[in-house]
Amino acid sequence: MSLHRHNPLLVQKLRPLVEAGEGDALLVTVERLSVAERRTAGYLLSTDLLVKCSSAAYWQCFRALVPSCSKAYLGTFLKALSMRFRLGQKELDEAALSAFAAVATPIDVRKTLETLLVLRLDVDTAARVVEIFTDNRLEPTATLLLKVGNPVSYYLLFQLLRRADVEAAALRHYAILLMRKADSLSFKMASALRLYFGLTDLPGTFSLRLEAYELSRLEQGFEPFLKTLQIQY
Repeated sequence: MSLHRHNPLLVQKLRPLVEAGEGDALLVTVERLSVAERRTAGYLLSTDLLVKCSSAAYWQCFRALVPSCSKAYLGTFLKALSMRFRLGQKELDEAALSAFAAVATPIDVRKTLETLLVLRLDVDTAARVVEIFTDNRLEPTATLLLKVGNPVSYYLLFQLLRRADVEAAALRHYAILLMRKADSLSFKMASALRLYFGLTDLPGTFSLRLEAYELSRLEQGFEPFLKTLQIQY
């Protein structure tokens, strides 16, 4: 089915509801549309209406639509949220995210975190968002952070591994996964794990050398972590 990107009558119907943050009414209205109109509505919401509305209105609509059917609405809201961040509208509603996390599927969690963690969140906000959706459980959290693979996610991965009771075999597993990504940032992170946790049986050659006092800096916050590993962010 082809997607129609312009429908002035539909815009006139949806815009007042979005701008007023009338999420319940918006949900009823969208659910009553034909299949073709619903596709157009999704496009209009993700590229215009949810991008330009206030933060309060966006999150009120999120609360109503996304938990009702994440398969239908999550992608729409995440696309709009990415555009909002690019335009400088960087407010997150952690209460709305927590309410959604309570009913989110594993696929929902992955999609949400993969979107949020590339939005240049400050590290404290990123940590709270990860905790909301994963409770910092080792395996799902580490897997997601590895997949995102940016400085914030790797700092959170280091903190997760440092604070959890992780066996050497698991630490080696994560270090090898980092090495297999074969980019400079991931290799630095693997090297940091090798040095910090004393892993001695990793394949490959590592150029990163850190003294004991430098290793302790990795624990002292995001900025010391970046500086010690010579990572730009």
